[in-house]
Amino acid sequence: MSDITMSPLRKSWMERTMTDSRDLHLRDTPVVLLGANGCAGRMHGNVYERLGAPVYRVDVAEHPLKYWEGRLPWQDAVVDVCTPTGEHASCIRWAHELGARRFLVEKPAARSLSEWRSTLDVLNDSQVLGVQNYLFSAAFRAARAALPEVHRISSGFDKLRAFDDFAGRGADRFGELPHVVEVEMPHQFAMALSVRPDLAVTRMTEHAFGVRAGQSKAAVSCSVELAAPGVTAVLSSNLRAPRRRWIRLESPDGRYAHCDFPDRAGASRAYEGNQLGAVSVLFAGEDDMLQACLAAAVRTFHTGEAAPPDLAVDLVTSVERCIEDALYEVDDGASGSPIAV
Repeated sequence: MSDITMSPLRKSWMERTMTDSRDLHLRDTPVVLLGANGCAGRMHGNVYERLGAPVYRVDVAEHPLKYWEGRLPWQDAVVDVCTPTGEHASCIRWAHELGARRFLVEKPAARSLSEWRSTLDVLNDSQVLGVQNYLFSAAFRAARAALPEVHRISSGFDKLRAFDDFAGRGADRFGELPHVVEVEMPHQFAMALSVRPDLAVTRMTEHAFGVRAGQSKAAVSCSVELAAPGVTAVLSSNLRAPRRRWIRLESPDGRYAHCDFPDRAGASRAYEGNQLGAVSVLFAGEDDMLQACLAAAVRTFHTGEAAPPDLAVDLVTSVERCIEDALYEVDDGASGSPIAV
């Protein structure tokens, strides 16, 4: 039996990550939510309502973009971009032309690294932050604090997307879905890079194939390997497996910190262990990382302070670079072996 003990970190992490809208002046910061009717848009909208921020919901598919000109407070608003990835660049440029200068962008930020860089060139007079909600997880922050020296990272983000893929949910205006490495793995890239910013992709392997938005043989499962001096990382994602999201950090001395992220009830768990079998719980409980992330972003926009590293545009660019490198280093490991959808 493992020796289970409770860490004092458990009691303090939620207090550090939970926010109060009155402290953040959220009621004074309007939010224009692009892609409000999509999955990410609905989740973001619910958070802003709980925080008391005025939200203007924009469905770019419902009305032509010209319809919104002069109808919203573009110059004062934070523009939260939750449209499908393929629509990000055009919507950002359009909002910029209408006077918006503060942008919060969901992952992935663009269809390619070059598209993202060209978008940033247009936004050289604007403040841009990225949504990296897992970096605001109380469980993950507890794990990072408990294990400052890491030599191996492993992570798996799985979800059942067979029906959504068949229906084309999340597709761009051309009906194309993002590659499997662009669905869940940007979260994993961001977490790994927050631990070691110099990690670089060495290989991606596509393990299984299935039907996705009319494509009869699209990758639905993959793993990506990354490396930096003294550190390796292996990240995996399967869009045909039951929902589970986890990350494990390991230190050279045999200690580890493991996180299991929110289930449907919103509970996360982080614990630390060693080779002798001793285990201590770092965090267990409610972990509203999206609320913590969005509140921190609005606070940054409201105060005009420099962006914290977990929201910074440099991290967004690094995640885009990982995606592009993974697609370049792809190894068709499951060629000829499609799986049932």
